[in-house]
Amino acid sequence: MNSEYIKKILQKNNVIFLHLSSVNSTMQEIKKIRKNKNIFLIADEQKNGIGRRGNSWESPPGNIYFSISLKYDLNLKDHFIYNAAIVLSIVNVLNTISNDDIKIKWPNDILINFKKISGVMSEIYQKNQINYINIGVGINFISSPKLNEYKTTHVYEINNTIDKNKLIYDIVKNFFSQINLIHNEKFDIIINDFKSKLLYLGKKINLEHENKSKISGIFEDINNDGSILLNINGLKHNIYSAR
Repeated sequence: MNSEYIKKILQKNNVIFLHLSSVNSTMQEIKKIRKNKNIFLIADEQKNGIGRRGNSWESPPGNIYFSISLKYDLNLKDHFIYNAAIVLSIVNVLNTISNDDIKIKWPNDILINFKKISGVMSEIYQKNQINYINIGVGINFISSPKLNEYKTTHVYEINNTIDKNKLIYDIVKNFFSQINLIHNEKFDIIINDFKSKLLYLGKKINLEHENKSKISGIFEDINNDGSILLNINGLKHNIYSAR
């Protein structure tokens, strides 16, 4: 499959397709485009890929790096629903090519057999007084970094017969199915599906805040804004950012 199929499904959903050979970061680059349009930007490599909490995301040629910027008309507190939508789309498509255990690690990592294969980020920004949600996606396709912090894997390691453009097309198609649910205010369908694939839900977890302080509790639920509902000795706390 070539990229024309991706262009067509994007055009059908009123999104412009852009392809660049190299960028610092697709999330940064897409914000430089001044058109008041929904935009899908894909790059062959990122020179300065950004992961969660400002960490770098290793981005050599051959893997998948894209951002999609969409006009945003929800309450700002509801932006997590888009994050959940793209994460679910990636998980759903990976489930069609692999029988391995695929889980979501809060808030936005996708793991296969406890090895990271993909990460997602989202942010709200304003352009010409219009709010946009900017969603960045990285998927290890033909390679994955060797890290001390956690194990990684890539698509070819689980299935080496997959066409990259077909994988991207299927993710985009699934994503717009999720977007249709958002437009019809069916947030619960997305959130409940997200919960069903969450790692450690209902179990005791250890979290570390940005100030390095640590907390432990039962991961009871996830709220619609993406925060964890953590039960610490019978008291419930909403945790918005931790690792």
